[in-house]
This record gives sequence, C-alpha cells and structure tokens, in this order.
Amino acid sequence: ASMPLAIALVSVPGALLVLSLLTRVMDLHLFALNAATMLGLGLAVDYALLMVTRFRDERATGRDVPDAVRRTLGTAGVTVMFSALTVAVALLGFVVFDNDVFRSIGIGGIGVVLFAMTAALTLLPALLATFGHRIKPARRTAHTGQYFHRVATLVQRRPVAVTAVVAVGLAVLAVPFFDARLEVPGAESLPRSLETRQLFDEQQARFLIGGDDPITVVVDADETELASYVEQLRGIDGVVGAQVRALGVDGVTVIDVLPDGPAQGTTAEDVVQAIRDIDAGAPAQVGGPAAMLIDQRDGLYDRLPYAVAVIVAATFVLLFLLTGSVLIPLKAIVMNLLSLTATFGVLVWGFQEGNLSGLLDFDETGFLALWLPFLVFFLAFGLSMDYEVFLLARIKEEWERTGDNDAAVAHGLQRTGRIITSAALLIGVVFAAFATGGSLDIKALGVGLTLAIVIDATIVRTLLVPATMSLLGRLNWWAPAPLRRFHDRYGLHEPGDEIPDVVDLGVEPELVGSSR
Repeated sequence: ASMPLAIALVSVPGALLVLSLLTRVMDLHLFALNAATMLGLGLAVDYALLMVTRFRDERATGRDVPDAVRRTLGTAGVTVMFSALTVAVALLGFVVFDNDVFRSIGIGGIGVVLFAMTAALTLLPALLATFGHRIKPARRTAHTGQYFHRVATLVQRRPVAVTAVVAVGLAVLAVPFFDARLEVPGAESLPRSLETRQLFDEQQARFLIGGDDPITVVVDADETELASYVEQLRGIDGVVGAQVRALGVDGVTVIDVLPDGPAQGTTAEDVVQAIRDIDAGAPAQVGGPAAMLIDQRDGLYDRLPYAVAVIVAATFVLLFLLTGSVLIPLKAIVMNLLSLTATFGVLVWGFQEGNLSGLLDFDETGFLALWLPFLVFFLAFGLSMDYEVFLLARIKEEWERTGDNDAAVAHGLQRTGRIITSAALLIGVVFAAFATGGSLDIKALGVGLTLAIVIDATIVRTLLVPATMSLLGRLNWWAPAPLRRFHDRYGLHEPGDEIPDVVDLGVEPELVGSSR
C-alpha cells in the first residue's frame, strides 16, 4: 500500500518543480498549479498500482524478486509508458490553442505526466528490488476476478443488445449538452461569503441590469460622425442606452452601450454583432464582457478542430503501435467521445440548470464556464485512454498467447478489472475533492472529471468494450498488410515467456535471445 503513495509523494513535488522551471521561460496561469497537482497525484498512484499488482502476480508464479522486477518492467512498464504518452498526447491538444491559460496547463501537464512516468519506471523498480521480499505474492484463487470474468462472459452472449442499450443510455445523458450556454465566469461563481461576490450582488440589485459591465466602443471620429454614430447605436434592438464616456481622449472617443439584460446574455451578444456591422465612418473597436466572450469563444472554436485532430491522430498511432490493430484505436476513440459527451450533458443538467445546487451548495448561474468543456475533454480523454491501455495491453497479451478473441477479452478484464476500478476510485477521490471547493467553476471541474472517470471505468470498460470486441471478433486485430509489417518491425511488444533470460555464465554477460 505504501509503494503507490511513495511515488505520489515524489511526483507531486516533482510536478511543482516542473512548473517552477517552466516559469523561467514562460508565464503560467494559476490553474496550472491545480491541474498539475491533480495529474501528478492521480497518475502516480495509477501507474504504481498497476506495476505493484503485476509484481505480485509475477512473484506468485515463483519468480524471485530481481526476476519479478525485470518481468514487471517488461510488461506493466511498457503499459505505463504507453499510458503516459497517451495522456501527454491528449494534453498536447491544449498547446494548439492560442490561449495562455490552456497553453500553460498543457505544457505544465505534459511535464508532470512524464515526471510521474519516470518515477514509476525508475524509483518504483528500485523500491521493489529493495523491499520486494517484504511484499506478499498475489494469492490467486478460482474466485479471483471472477466478477469481471462473469460480466464479460454475459456481455459476450448478447453483444448487440448491450452495445445498443449502453450507446442509447449515453446518448440520452448527452442530450442536455445541446442546450449548453458557455460564458466567461465572473463574481457570480464565487461563494456569497466573499466580499467580491457581495459587491457584485449589490450592483445587480441596485443598478440597471448590465449597467455595471457595459459594451465599450472606442471610435476615432469627428464630432459630426460621432453624433450620427451614437444615434445609430441607440437605435439597435436590445440597447437601452448609449452615452459618451470620454470625448477626444488621446484622439479617440469612448462610448458605453448598455444592453437589455445580462452583460454576457444573448441580447448583449446580438448587440455586439450589430455594432460591429455598423459602418462608423472611422476606425472603431468593440470591447466589454459580451465582446470578450464572443472573441474568446470564436478563438477556441477555430482551433478546436486542429486540437482534436492532433490528439486523435497521435492517440491512434500510439494505440496502433501497442496493439497492431487499426479498428481497436478507432473504436477506443469513438467510445471515449461518446462517454465524454454524456459527461457534458450531466454537467449542463447539474450546474447550468442548477439541479445539483442543493447537494453541492452553489447558486445557479444559467451557464457553464467557457473553458470547462475544453478542460474536461482533454484531461478526461487522456485519463480514459490511460485505462484503455491498461485493459488492451492485457487483452493483447492473452490474444497472442491463445488466439481466442472472446477468451482474451474475458481474461484481460478479469486480470485488470480490479486494478482499473481501484485506480479510478483513487483518482476519483482526488477529483471529487475539488467538488468541495468554494468556486462554482472548480466544483464543476471536479464533478466533471469524476463523472468522466467513473463512466469510463464502469460502463465503458466493463460493458461496452467486451460487447464491441465480441462483435468484431478476429477483426479487432486486423490491419492492412503494410501496416502489419510495420508493426511487426517497429511496434512495441511486451516480452513473452518464450524469450530466454540472460544466463549468468560467470563471464561478461552477453545478450541472449532477442527482445521483440
């Protein structure tokens, strides 16, 4: 039990070290600290748990400690490396955005993931080699992992029905996301105990709605053009007033336009678009909360296809190198997208619509933070693929040993079900802790990541993966001949029992056999 915690205790300060080094060359957003702590703690425990479990399994076969450590690195170590690279690839999506917040989270997160991987592949084997004789070998009985084996077997009997029911269920959960309203959060997302929130509430109660955050127009116009322009602004639908705030300061005029409704509401957005469509006869720029929301949202949406393309392509390549299959990576990506969409639907239902306000003690705002779906998507996508790699690595090992697809899936789930469930519970505890924070946005992030992990580790891994792999049968492992030859030559493989060990002949050791 202390081994995963030891790696976590090293990885979290290591994560802070990575961030500290990055601040020497770039600015980091404050939230990068939260993201790095979450990832460093959660992934360190996940990777260490997987390797310690495999070490105990190898000891149960009669291997001595050094041999079990070597075997663990050659099997679970490969899985950990692929898992870390998959998470790092998902975080690479942040770097694609022209946004300092996302970019700092992405670069910092990648450094943290690689640090946690390095600790799991270096420090942990050293600890196992030193103290492994004090760790009891796994005790395998006829009932070990039978729950997951039985579930897989039952699913394989009705793969079409299970796939349809799970897919429809996730789709139903995703429906509220179509009504999502994304805004840049302000003081309304803070607890009422803070002075900032109290001042915001007073402004909303005492002043004209939207008056505390008007749409700001900066125009370089002469007096004749200015008078006509202001009248045009006052005539826009949804505008309750427009007045000159500063005339001729530094050669420009500042005009405040008050929208009817919230500063970032749909009316305010329409007004901003209408102002930008007006020909002022002189250079004009539009700012304020609604304009900032439109510009930030458009900037994120413009880069989103490129970010998704990067992580999908890189994830496909990594999973292909691990499995040698073309269909398995595609299936894994589609299932992840389906489960994440369901998570977004629950977030809209719980936070935007306020159905979780009583349970989690927050005030309904009627929107989600603009950055929330992006953060949940890229963080949860990587972590979900993390568990996918855990499962696929063991299934592939059985497939290569037996050539029986259904048996390989059932056995793989049997051997990894407990690990994935335990890892998901542990990292879920880390994420759920953020749901107890005071900020509404942090609460939503904690709930979103927890939901994504729970849905993935239970519904997707336990039901959808066995069902879809049973439907595809031997096609799971298909690849075109050129790609098959490429994988045979360059793909990474876990060493099998048939590979001989290095024999101590009392002379300088030479490499005996070959590593695939």
